[in-house]
Amino acid sequence: MMRTFMKNATILTLALGATLLPAAWAHGQEMTTMGAAIRIGLFFPVDSATKSLAGKQWTTFGIDYRIKRLGSNTDGSENSISLSLDFLQKGTFRNTPILLNYVSESGQMYYFLGAGAGFTKLRNDENENENRIRPAYQLGLGYKFAMNAMPMFAELKWIGSSQQRFNGWGIYAGFRF
Repeated sequence: MMRTFMKNATILTLALGATLLPAAWAHGQEMTTMGAAIRIGLFFPVDSATKSLAGKQWTTFGIDYRIKRLGSNTDGSENSISLSLDFLQKGTFRNTPILLNYVSESGQMYYFLGAGAGFTKLRNDENENENRIRPAYQLGLGYKFAMNAMPMFAELKWIGSSQQRFNGWGIYAGFRF
C-alpha cells in the first residue's frame, strides 16, 4: 500500500510539473519566476532506531511559494519570506512539515531558515498510531542554475522536529516557475 502511495505521489508530482512546464519555460527564458517551486529528493534520518525500522533513505517531495519579497541589502542580496510543505514518509513514519521560511539570495546561492508545524505519524504497535502536530524547523543552502533555459535548483537542508526520530538531512533538486 505504501509503495502504491509513493508511486501515485511521484506520478502526481511529475504530472504537476509537466502541466506547469510551459509556464516554467516561458518564465525561464527571462530567468524570473512567479515564486513557486516543486522539488523531489532523498531524506536521510539520523536516528538509529528510525533507520533500522523505516530505512536509511526516504524518497520525498515538496513545494515552496514565495509570499513576500523583503527587498535588497546593500551587498546585493535579495530577501524574501516563503511558505514550504514537504512530505517525508517511509514505513510507519510520516512527517509533513509546513514552515514559514526566511530566504536570502545572493547570485546563484541562497540560504534559508524556517519554522512551523510538522504533522507526524508513528506506529506504536500493531494497532495504534500516534498522530501529532509537533514543532518543526529547517535550515539549508541552495544553488540556482538554468538547464535549457529552465530555472532549476539543488538544495541541501537539515529538517528538524521536536520528535528526534524525524531529524535528518535532505538532498533535493527541482525547478521554479
